[in-house]
Amino acid sequence: MWGTEAGDSYVVQGYVETDPARLAQLDLPEGETAVVVPAAVLEEYFRAHR
Repeated sequence: MWGTEAGDSYVVQGYVETDPARLAQLDLPEGETAVVVPAAVLEEYFRAHR
């Protein structure tokens, strides 16, 4: 996970979600996609940024 220069957003790296049923539940706007980020990655990020 990386913070943007403006400090108002984050960029996350993960595996692209391809399950049509899961994507349909998310109801994402055009131009957006979903990525799967393992919990351990987020936990480590937040531990490092306390």
